[in-house]
Order: sequence, then structure tokens, then C-alpha cells
Amino acid sequence: MNREQTASRLRNPENPPQLLSLKTVLPRLSLWGLVMLSGLGAIALTPATTPAQDLDRFLDLPAPTRNSPARDEADRLVRLGGQAERQGLYDKAIDYWLSAAVIYDELIDLRALGLVYDYLGVTYAKIEQFDAAENYLRRRLAIARDRNDFRGQVYGLNNLGTILVQRANYPEAETAFIEALEVARSIDSDAGIGLSLSNLGFNAAQRGGYLEAIKRYETALIYRRRLGDSTGEIHTRNNLGDAYFALGNYRDAIAAYGYARQLAREANDIPSQLRSLESTTRSYIAAAEYPVALEYADRWMALARDLEDLSSELKALRLVGQVYLETGDLDLAREAFSGALAIALLLENELEETLLRAELGQVLYLLQGS
Repeated sequence: MNREQTASRLRNPENPPQLLSLKTVLPRLSLWGLVMLSGLGAIALTPATTPAQDLDRFLDLPAPTRNSPARDEADRLVRLGGQAERQGLYDKAIDYWLSAAVIYDELIDLRALGLVYDYLGVTYAKIEQFDAAENYLRRRLAIARDRNDFRGQVYGLNNLGTILVQRANYPEAETAFIEALEVARSIDSDAGIGLSLSNLGFNAAQRGGYLEAIKRYETALIYRRRLGDSTGEIHTRNNLGDAYFALGNYRDAIAAYGYARQLAREANDIPSQLRSLESTTRSYIAAAEYPVALEYADRWMALARDLEDLSSELKALRLVGQVYLETGDLDLAREAFSGALAIALLLENELEETLLRAELGQVLYLLQGS
């Protein structure tokens, strides 16, 4: 098989955020279970509601035992793909990694090929091309099984399960996560056990099984704390808060988000801080504790402004406007909606612009009648 045919075989065919009103302030459950596997360990990625972590910590392939021009070129392509991914050039990163995969396939270097399939699967997931993501993650899992790479199987199964959750295929996702948990227990991997339990909780929550999700999350936290996995603990605690919120247990939700926010602040994990602040704000709104909700909204907006994160600032301002509209503070509602509308126009976000114009029109109508 020549290189063009191999490239054709390796390639896979390619396969809208919505803000919530004050009446439906359930925090959005994030798809955070995707991980990468390399010699440096598993790194959690979060392609849904929070930006994915960069790939620099796991894009260094192990030094080959035998150097060759072809292998050097493949390793170079992997590094270039990592650089492109960090710059947000996902299509370019995918092209580099597909080219590297062709070479590793010809060299029959299954270990390196499996790692590249990881990168491809996770990156396709980040751009929501889930057919391609599932394809490459299944290939990565097959390689891990062929090599009796049990650690690779744990993370491969968790990645695959996470994609299946995104596709609402909850039964198959459950099967993948349970198998991952069994393999992780067989090799006494606290990291793998914690990840698999947390993903089982996530899958249960997506099906509406919030009590089961809480049980899974709380057990997962035992392993994540034991391992000192602050990144994993932050995500699990935020998801635990979401499950409590869904059950109307706002006090416990706020406590879970607060713990996650403290850990995120200590770890300088800005995306998780933003998520916790948003979820805390929504929890206080749901509990009708509007003054406290506005305090957390101010913290959320301040952090977003420091980061020049206009999308987060827009969400916070719109939510503040909805609070003021609910409480009858129409002038403040108009101010908040107007500020959010200005950002939507700057971002050329037509959906948010339409929604905000409708909300602003409602406020102006009420002001005219007052």
C-alpha cells in the first residue's frame, strides 16, 4: 500500500451556545472527561463549556530506540500539530497529525500511532466532528488492546465513552466507563478509577439520574484527593454542584461550587473559576437570593474583564439584566441589557443580539408604562 492509499485509509469524513433565561438557570453540564495519554500522564480536557487545556504537557513523544529520517519527520509533524493546536488552528493540527499517522503506520510504530490517534480524536471532538472523533478513539483503543496496554485502555475507554455521551448514546457510554473502571481497578490505578467513576457520574446526570451521579462523584473524589489530582477534583466538584442544583438542593450546590472555586484559584485554573462563579450566581438566583447573586455576578464579570473574555462578560451582563427585570429594577435592567447588546454586536453574535434586543424591548415597554 503506497503512502497516498495509506493516507486515504487513515482519513475520516467530517462528521451553538444557548444562554438560559432566569426561569431555567440550570447550569450547563460540561463534557470534560476527555483525556490524553502519554508518558507524562493523563490530562483532562474540557471541550464543552470551558476551554480545553493546551497540549504542551503531552505532545512530546518518547525518544525512539532507532532514529530514521521517516521517524524524525513524523515526530516533527507531531510537534507542529501541537503548536497549531495551541494556537487554535485545529484543522491545521489535524492535517499535521494525519500526516504523522501515515508515517507511523508505515513504520508499524503502534505506540506512537496510538498517541496520534488520541490527539486526533480529542481535537475532532473539540471542533464537534464527533463521527471522526469516535473513529480515531476506537482506533486508539484497539491499539491499546493489541499491545496489552491497560493504562491506555483505561483512558481510551473513557475518551470513547465521553464522545458517546455527547452523542446521547448513554447505554454504550455506560458500558465503556464500566469497562474502564474494571481495568483501572485491575491495575490499581487511582487516577483511572477516579476518572472512570466521575465519568459514570456524568453519564448518569445526562440521563437525569442525579442521585446516582452524586454517589459516583463523591466516590470519585476519594480517589482524586488521594492522588492529589486537583484538576480532576475541580471538575468533579463542579459537576457535583450541577447534580445538586438539578435536584433543587441549592445549598449543597453552592458549597460544591465554592470548594471547586477555591481549588481552581489555588491552581490558577481560570476557566474553572469562571464556571464556578457562573454556577454559583445561577444557584443564588434559583434560591431567589438576588443580592448575593448579584455579588457573585460582579465577581464573575470582573474576572471576565481582567481576561478580556467578552463572551463570559456578555453572559454575566445578560443574567444580571434578567435579575433586575425580575426584581423590577427596570433602569438597571436596561443598563445591563444595553451593555450586553454592545458586546454581542462587537462579537457579531447574531443570536445573542436578537435575544437581547427582545429583552431590552420588553424593559423599554415596561418603562413607558410606568
